[in-house]
Amino acid sequence: MEILNYLKSIGKLNGGKALDVGAGHGFLAKQLALAGFEVDAVDKETVEDLGNPKIHQISQTIQDFEIKPEEYDLVIARNIFPFLPSSEIIFQMIDKLYTGLKSGGVMSFTLFGPRDDWAGKEGMTFIEFDEALVKVPGKKLKAGTEYFLGPKMNGELKNWHIHHFVIEKL
Repeated sequence: MEILNYLKSIGKLNGGKALDVGAGHGFLAKQLALAGFEVDAVDKETVEDLGNPKIHQISQTIQDFEIKPEEYDLVIARNIFPFLPSSEIIFQMIDKLYTGLKSGGVMSFTLFGPRDDWAGKEGMTFIEFDEALVKVPGKKLKAGTEYFLGPKMNGELKNWHIHHFVIEKL
């Protein structure tokens, strides 16, 4: 997975405690556990047992999840923020997760841009890259946007417009 390779290249994949928000079926949580992390895998729906004692499944939404200050070395939230109802709530959740990072901890997350095929879909939020760049806290280690044709979870193709961020808490 690209984000794990990037984190390894900057020396931030050294174990510790990780939070995978929107963990789904646990693919990323499993990879983090293999890399030596104790993982809290948060998703609104619990899936089958992930088969690793280093992974702790938590069935909650991101809004309901209580995060302790400075608890995590790594926080990953891929493709979940766009499903929140407003940019205000998205940036509140980013700030909430950021407070859960230890000093020197890293957070990786994605946002959807307005050129995405789903733009305008009820219940979803799309954000301009420049707006996000200004509102995202911490030291930006990596920030970029991409636009591409790719598969959805069901295999159908769509145009994706995704902003990627990796930030560090100083």
